[in-house]
Amino acid sequence: MAAWTVMSMAMMLPVALPAIRHVALNSIRERRARAMTVFVATYIAVWALFGLVALLGVRAAVDVAGVGGRALLLAALAAAALWQAGGVKRRSLAQCRRTVPLPPVGRRADVACVRFAFLHGRRCVLSCWPLMVLMAVVEHGAVVWMIALAVVVSAEELTRVGRRLPGLSAVALTLTAAFLLLSG
Repeated sequence: MAAWTVMSMAMMLPVALPAIRHVALNSIRERRARAMTVFVATYIAVWALFGLVALLGVRAAVDVAGVGGRALLLAALAAAALWQAGGVKRRSLAQCRRTVPLPPVGRRADVACVRFAFLHGRRCVLSCWPLMVLMAVVEHGAVVWMIALAVVVSAEELTRVGRRLPGLSAVALTLTAAFLLLSG
């Protein structure tokens, strides 16, 4: 779980930078660091909770259902490719860029930071869940997968060109699955 959390931070915090900036700009200087810390801690907690579910699901598929690692990888690649090509992915990606008004001071500001981080994390999970399930399947030691998927996720979330990237990444994931299927 610790490795998953570190991997999630490495992959998903760059995507959250615009939201973190929003929190910083909407907080007074005396509490800016606190607001950003509350946001980041909550955002990472959302990804850690998702990781727990994903890792338990992968473990159950392997141990209980007896699904082999290769079959699980192919299924995860297919699911990710289908998700990347779908309309729900595009809509959820657009929602990731939304912000909410934040009070600048007081307890309400802390609660608003937690709420915004949870909302932002939930939107990001909805947008990226199949890619992160893929990371749970290939396990945290797969640095090449992590870097490739982090680049895809960051480009989708942070660039204008990224809005067209889900279709291209769906093709790349499909080709990867086909290569693995044919090479096995």
